[in-house]
Amino acid sequence: MKEWHITMRLSLVLRAIREPFRKSEQEMFSRLFQARSSFGRWLRQRRTILDGYYTPYGIELSTELCRMANMRMKPRGGFCVYAPAVEGIRSI
Repeated sequence: MKEWHITMRLSLVLRAIREPFRKSEQEMFSRLFQARSSFGRWLRQRRTILDGYYTPYGIELSTELCRMANMRMKPRGGFCVYAPAVEGIRSI
């Protein structure tokens, strides 16, 4: 029982230390897709190859990411739906 209390206290202390370094969802998303990341470069190369061959559609759970995706998809004739996965597929 005493070990459990020590573990719990340690967990709370570590959580408090980590909190200031935690990134928001939008920060993580932009960091993943920025030009300097290898994944971002790979994705941009594939996108330029595929431009004009397909119309983009998507389903997103985050309202902010859905709005960002819509801004990029609309010029190419597509759109993004804000909905849970199954409901989003039914609506498309």
